[in-house]
Amino acid sequence: MPTTIRYSISDLATYFESTTYDRIMVLCDENTRTHCLPLLTKWIPHFQIIEIASGETHKNWETCMQIWEALVANHFTRNSLLINVGGGVITDMGGFAASVYKRGIKCIQIPTSLLAMVDASIGAKTGIDFQDIKNTLGTFYEAELTIIDPIFLQTLDKRQIISGFAEMLKHGLIADKAYFHQLLDYSFENTIDWPLLIQQSLHIKSSIVAQDPTEKGLRKTLNFGHTIGHAIESYYLEKENALLHGEAILYGMIAALFLSSKKFNYTSAFISALENFTEKHLSTAKIKIDITQVMKYIQQDKKNKGDQFLFVLLDAENQILYDIPCSQNEIIEALNYLHD
Repeated sequence: MPTTIRYSISDLATYFESTTYDRIMVLCDENTRTHCLPLLTKWIPHFQIIEIASGETHKNWETCMQIWEALVANHFTRNSLLINVGGGVITDMGGFAASVYKRGIKCIQIPTSLLAMVDASIGAKTGIDFQDIKNTLGTFYEAELTIIDPIFLQTLDKRQIISGFAEMLKHGLIADKAYFHQLLDYSFENTIDWPLLIQQSLHIKSSIVAQDPTEKGLRKTLNFGHTIGHAIESYYLEKENALLHGEAILYGMIAALFLSSKKFNYTSAFISALENFTEKHLSTAKIKIDITQVMKYIQQDKKNKGDQFLFVLLDAENQILYDIPCSQNEIIEALNYLHD
């Protein structure tokens, strides 16, 4: 059953009027505990807190152990609730931790980053990184409730906003070209109608997920830009200038459009539009990668089938295609394009 989505933190009051839990735990990091949790305390009854370190480097088994140890120590049962308050790391990992604790306890997702609002907290995917490989361990697990309140966007800097905006651009590219152009017209220096844009992205993602909940076919199109994007994100993870998820996905989408041009004679102006957006808004507009190392991460991508590297690409008519095999030489050519 798809998760219920509400658009105000005050909707928590209504939810807790009709539900009863023996214990409630809020999962957050040091940033969301300081900036976001104070907005929520009046709406959540009698809760405890577990704080973990922020950042993708902590989205791993060791941090999950901390969560489970806290749940056990505080005698959480199958009638308990975990509330995940944070960005994509928190919603992915908190959902995973809830899905396997006592074979599944209920959870609520409260995404506080734009990226988590339009992508990570929607669609029932949970996961953690393993051996520095993105989302190697995970489950499909629906939250009881997802609260998407743009009030939390006030706590973000521009870099975090751009990271989430990248996934919104992806939604436009794969499903609604008019929406893509609409997004490119926005200036981050002016007021943006976030509720409208967020709901447009959620409509695109939710309609795709509803047709293919466990990613057997159409849902794969949501991985556009993610094969190379995830590899670049993993490559930069331990570096001083680590990339945010959405930043890496921007490069992954440019690489995917480059591959589309090679395999399907794709000639759309979307390539230059994405490149211009990246150069304008990313402080890391020029990246330097070790192609051999990035290829090692691509070889571990969960979307591969046997020895085949499978991609989501666009054809000459702008139609989205999935499970398209690309050779190692083609991928290296795309990486060289990004590098240069």
